[in-house]
Amino acid sequence: MDGQLAASNPNSGPWSWDPSEQIELGKSYDSFWRRFDGYLDDVQFYNRSLSAAEVAEIFQSRPALGVGRTGNQLTFSWSETGFVLQENPNVTNALGWNNVAGGSTGPVTVTIPATGNNFYRLRKP
Repeated sequence: MDGQLAASNPNSGPWSWDPSEQIELGKSYDSFWRRFDGYLDDVQFYNRSLSAAEVAEIFQSRPALGVGRTGNQLTFSWSETGFVLQENPNVTNALGWNNVAGGSTGPVTVTIPATGNNFYRLRKP
């Protein structure tokens, strides 16, 4: 079911969260809730309901990122303009993102480091 909505349950009332409770995304300590079988990515919270136009804009402004691997090389490709590829060896360091050389236009090929990790993202400056 990758990328598909499995079900919907409209809610017409206001939503709130008890601040003394832990927020759980994908899995709950309460056996009443079925665990989410999949991945969550790019979770965002807003202090208000978004209009249909705002939701559409969020999804339309995101580029499709292609990734391929050959040996120790990764190739990132995207067709939308105005984005730059960035890398960070430690995602817990929010200030550690740096632009990849030549990363303002795809495709871009990078070498996988021999040790450690590198994380990549597309960002609209």
